Amino acid sequence: MTKQDALVGSRLLLMGSKAFRGKELPTQIAERIDEAIVRNMTIIVGEALGACRLYQDYLQSKGYKNVIVGHAKSLRYNAGNWQTVQYGNDLKGRERGMI
Repeated sequence: MTKQDALVGSRLLLMGSKAFRGKELPTQIAERIDEAIVRNMTIIVGEALGACRLYQDYLQSKGYKNVIVGHAKSLRYNAGNWQTVQYGNDLKGRERGMI
């Protein structure tokens, strides 16, 4: 990873498609999450099927606690029993609010 590719700021937003069918995170994504963990960044993650569940499962496997799960009307998944925030009343509202 080059200096130009390094994460900046104090928060990392992880969102992805529910259509993602991979069984594990791509190495490049896992490395970014690991960097955020080392830097103790707040990680905001969605809770839908697909990529968001992989993100959550990975964070839970690392025992990371500085996570916020963003949801709309109801919470569908929270692998680490982390803090939750309702960012909207529907999918579009949630996505806008999380961003």
